[in-house]
Amino acid sequence: IGQKFFAQSSDLISNNLVDDFERMVAAAKLRREQQSFAFASYTTLWGGDPIETERRNVRTEALAALARHATVADGVQFKRFLSSELAAVDQTIACLRGLAMIADADNLRHLEPLLSTAPSSVRAAAARAYLTLSTDAPGTIRELLKTPVPIIVFVVVAWALAHRSVSVWADVKPLLNSEDDDVRRLACYYATFTLVRRDLRALLNDYLKASWYYYNVVALLDRALYAAPNVRRYLRNQEIAHFSKLSSDANRGWPGLVLAR
Repeated sequence: IGQKFFAQSSDLISNNLVDDFERMVAAAKLRREQQSFAFASYTTLWGGDPIETERRNVRTEALAALARHATVADGVQFKRFLSSELAAVDQTIACLRGLAMIADADNLRHLEPLLSTAPSSVRAAAARAYLTLSTDAPGTIRELLKTPVPIIVFVVVAWALAHRSVSVWADVKPLLNSEDDDVRRLACYYATFTLVRRDLRALLNDYLKASWYYYNVVALLDRALYAAPNVRRYLRNQEIAHFSKLSSDANRGWPGLVLAR
C-alpha cells in the first residue's frame, strides 16, 4: 500500500500509526483466542508473540512509506518511534529519514543520543539526518568527528565527496593518525580524491617526517601519487570494496550515500 497506493492511503497509514495498529492487533489476538488453546500456545512459544512481530514489521513499513513523502505533520510520529534498541533498527532509520526530509533544524536535539549509543546503521542514519538538517555543515562535521568511529567517518567522507563545495580536509587530516585502520583509510580516500598532486606529495613528505606514522597511510598516498592510472583505478575500487560493510550499514533503509569513484 505504501509503495503503490500512497496517495490514496496516506491518511490510513498515519491514522493507524496514532494508536500503533492497536485495533488490528486486538482483533488478531481475539481471533487467536477463539481458536484452540494448543494452537495459541504453539504460536507464542518460539521467539515471542508472532502478532507483535507483525505489528513491528507493519509499523516499520508504515513509517518508511511516510518517510518517502514526509510532511511536517508526520514529525510527531517520527520522533515518537525513534529508538536505540536493536529490534527497532529499521523503524528508527525510517524515522530519521523522515525527519531529514522535513528539514526542521529544531529536530536536531532528537538525533544526538543516537549518534553514540545506537547500532551502526542507526548511527549512520542519524549522522546523515544531522548533516541534512544542519545549517552549519562544517561545524556539524567537526562535531561528528570528535568521536571518529568508522561508520561516522564513512558518512562524513561520502557526504563531503558528494557535496564538493564543502571542504572538510582540515577536520579529516588528523584522522591519518587514528588508531583505527578503517578511519585512516577513509581519511586517505578523501585526501587522494580531493587534493591536487602537489598537495598530496607535500602531505606524504610531511607525514613521513613525523616521529610516528602508519605504513598503510604511506602506501595509500604513495600509490595515489606514483601508480599508473589504470592501477590507481583498480586500487580505488579495492578500497571501495573494503568499505562494503560500512556502505551497507550507511545505506540500510536509506539508499543513496556512496563513496565517489
